This record gives sequence, structure tokens and C-alpha cells, in this order.
Amino acid sequence: MIILIATKNIDKFNTTKGIFQKLGLIKYDYKNLRDYNLLDENEEVGSMKERAKDKVEFAIKSLKDNDDFENMFLVVGIDDGFYIPSKKLLTANSKEMVDDILSGNFLSKGDAVEEVRSYAIYSIPIDKYFYYESRLPLKFLGNDKGVKREEGINPLKNVLSFETESEPIGNHSQDEIDVVILRYVEKDFGEIIKQAIESS
Repeated sequence: MIILIATKNIDKFNTTKGIFQKLGLIKYDYKNLRDYNLLDENEEVGSMKERAKDKVEFAIKSLKDNDDFENMFLVVGIDDGFYIPSKKLLTANSKEMVDDILSGNFLSKGDAVEEVRSYAIYSIPIDKYFYYESRLPLKFLGNDKGVKREEGINPLKNVLSFETESEPIGNHSQDEIDVVILRYVEKDFGEIIKQAIESS
């Protein structure tokens, strides 16, 4: 059975896959949109929850005639955003916001940043959505190396650290990243995923 993570971003795919596997979903085959050469942009409007759901619907519409579709169990849409406590700002993760953060003009070194991640988990067998939103406290390290945005990867992993560290997230292995994220999401997200699996 396939769990489709409806993203082209390899970092986001690897993190989501790692979290799902650590929450017990290890017998599944994980795929992303690149596996199906779905590289078109989906128009993003509305709240993060709505945008995550739109990503699921885009993937289903694009893949319903694919041979793999009958083996798909869950489709996971993810939309990211940031909460900047110093500015009392909650915003979607956009190319403009990433560029603002990378510029070093938007945040000061040491500023707190929360990565907000909205999940829409669609169970194909029961035609039902399950939703979850996580918040991961981070810290801006500055961008002394002049990191730039690149398609398909997360450049912020090189300028943000976990809340209690001074080392960029990108210096950690995927497993180490997953373990830290799991501390914040294991109980509540684990329950949502359990509902999605058991209801199917």
C-alpha cells in the first residue's frame, strides 16, 4: 500500500516520511509528486488547512488514472507557515517569506521563529479527511554564508536551528531531525494518524 505525500520538496517528503515511520507506519511504500513527474504548481489560496487539502485534491485529480492509484491508502497534503513572535505575525511559507528570512533584514540573529505545519491526511478507502497542525520552535542564526532559495529543497534548514541549539538544522541527520520533531508531535499527531489508519 502507498502513502502519497503530496509534495515536490524532498526535505519535506523525507521529514514527513520519517515522522510517519516513527509513529509506526513502516509497512507502507512512500511516494511523492516527483515520483510521478507531477511538477506543475498548484494554485495556493486560503488558510494553511485549506491549502493542505487543496494539495491532496490536486494530487488525486492528477493521479486518479495512474496504475498506482488503486494501491494508494493515504494522501497527505502539507502546507507550511511561520509564526514570528517578535512581530506577532502568522504567515504562509511563500517564496517571498523565505527570501525575506534569508535576506537577514526581516529577523535579527537569535529571533524566535515557529514553523507551523498544517497536515491534511486523506484516507482513500473511507473518503475522509483528518487534520493536524504542528508548531516547531526554532531560532534564526543569521545568513552569513549568503544561502539562497533553491527549488525542491529547504534553504532555511541552513539558517534556522532548533530552539535550544546554535547549530543549523541542516547539520543534523534526517533521523536526528525526526527525533526532535517527534517530541513536539508524537502524542497528538500519533492519535490523528491512528484514527486515519483504524478508520480505514
